[in-house]
Amino acid sequence: MQQNYQYLSDDLILTQARFLPNQDWLVNGAILKGEKTTVVWDTLSKPDDLRFIDELIPLDHRVIAVYSHADWDHCWGTGAFPFDAIMAHQAATDRFANELPSLLRRYQKRYGDFFADVTLEPPDVIFDQPVSLDLGGKTLDLIPCPSHTIDSIFAFCPEIGALLVGDAVETVPEITNPRLVPDWIAALRNWASDPRVRLVVPGHGDVGGAERLTETADYLSALIEGKTISMTKQPAAERSVHRANVKKMKTL
Repeated sequence: MQQNYQYLSDDLILTQARFLPNQDWLVNGAILKGEKTTVVWDTLSKPDDLRFIDELIPLDHRVIAVYSHADWDHCWGTGAFPFDAIMAHQAATDRFANELPSLLRRYQKRYGDFFADVTLEPPDVIFDQPVSLDLGGKTLDLIPCPSHTIDSIFAFCPEIGALLVGDAVETVPEITNPRLVPDWIAALRNWASDPRVRLVVPGHGDVGGAERLTETADYLSALIEGKTISMTKQPAAERSVHRANVKKMKTL
C-alpha cells in the first residue's frame, strides 16, 4: 500500500498517495476533524490509498467525503470507507455518468491490478451555491469555483485558516476551458488577499500559504497577456501541460 499522511494541525491531516504505478507523482487530500463530524477532502485514486483512515477518525463521528472535483485521481478511493454522505458540485454528477465509467474501464485494462478495487461512488449531496458544514467547533465552507474544471470547488475552514483548493492551484495548472480562466484568476487573487488564509492545500504539490494562490494567478495572467513563460526548470510533464495551455488560450 502506497500512502502517507501528515498532521498540518491538531485537526487537519494532509493525505497523499501515488496515483499511477511506477512513478512518484502524488495526489493530495485532507482530513478535517470537528467535534462531531469529520470531512475527508478528496479520496485519492483508489481505495487502498485510504485504508488507514479508520485509525484517524473517531468512532462516533459522522464522516463526509467531499470531492474538490471529479477528476479520477481525486475521487476513486471512496470505496475504502462507508461514508455517511458524499458531496460535490452539481456538475460532477454528469462526469460520473458520462466520463468516469469508460475511463475506469480503460485504466483497469491498462494498469491491471492497480485500479482493480475501484468502484465509482458518485455524490449523493450536490450543490451549485456555497454550502457551510457545521463539524462541531469548526466550520467548513464549500464554495463553487469553476477553474481547472467546471465542477471545481474550494473549501475554507476559518477556525484554522485552511483553504483547500484541489487542482485550481498548481505550478502549471491544467486549463480545460479557457473561458473559465478570467474568473479563476479573480478567485485566486481574492483569496490571496484574504488575511484569514494561512494555509493553502493544493491537489498536487507543496502545501503553502497565500503565495501558492498568487503564483498560479500570475501564471494564468501571463497566459492571457500572451507573455513568454520560461519552462526550462519544469519537469517534462509540466512543460507538456504548458504547451497545451498556450494552444487553448489562443482559442479565446
